[in-house]
Amino acid sequence: MLKNLKETNYKIHSVMIIGGGRIAEYLSEDLIRSGVNVKIVEKDEARCIELAEKLPEAVIINGDGSKQELLKEEGIQQTDAVITLTNIDEENLIISMFADYVGAPKTITKINRTEYSRMFFDKGIGSVVSPKELTANDIIRYVRAMGNTTGGAVRTLHRIVDGKAEALEFEAVDTTKNLNIPLMKLKLKKDILIACINRGGQVIIPRGNDYIAKRDIVIVVTNADRVISDLNDIFAEEAKEDRGSEV
Repeated sequence: MLKNLKETNYKIHSVMIIGGGRIAEYLSEDLIRSGVNVKIVEKDEARCIELAEKLPEAVIINGDGSKQELLKEEGIQQTDAVITLTNIDEENLIISMFADYVGAPKTITKINRTEYSRMFFDKGIGSVVSPKELTANDIIRYVRAMGNTTGGAVRTLHRIVDGKAEALEFEAVDTTKNLNIPLMKLKLKKDILIACINRGGQVIIPRGNDYIAKRDIVIVVTNADRVISDLNDIFAEEAKEDRGSEV
């Protein structure tokens, strides 16, 4: 998506993003590193607080990006590019068309149903990006970012089930929580599966009495929408039971 902005024949100084999801967060990080001023309009107040903490250089607006008056108040007419990233195709289309109507030089529209892009390609929706393309770009950035970390971070990542799920490989280290505690006593986050444990070359298909030990290689499967950057991210809470002796 950043490539779409770079393809313009003028310098992009400011971008307004409608919708504050994961794609918006990653894109904003790239834009800020490129020296672009970013403003995000997001409905959910809690998500706005989270974005403000993660992206202190960006301006985060808690409001409905489909409201034309709000967009005008926030300077849509003066921004260099508008990117619509809500979860509703129709909303993205209308907002992009409005942005074009008020004179935004560049619009980028996220559309799930690609037939819409053919219907509206000459109606001011600008560049169109599909979720599959966005997801692929997210995963590339995700893997590259993990390569710069240490400890229990992702070693490898594989897309499975037609891209709907991810299999991630971690190494358990000193900072990994819940070491040596039976899996039956652990509470994992929703849609997380510990699929395999490799302990010194011995492959373990985990059962309730099995556990994660230091230096184990752990394979975790989750859906493609969830961000997991560290093995500790799979736990809903730390077990209260005694850890027992080290293995």
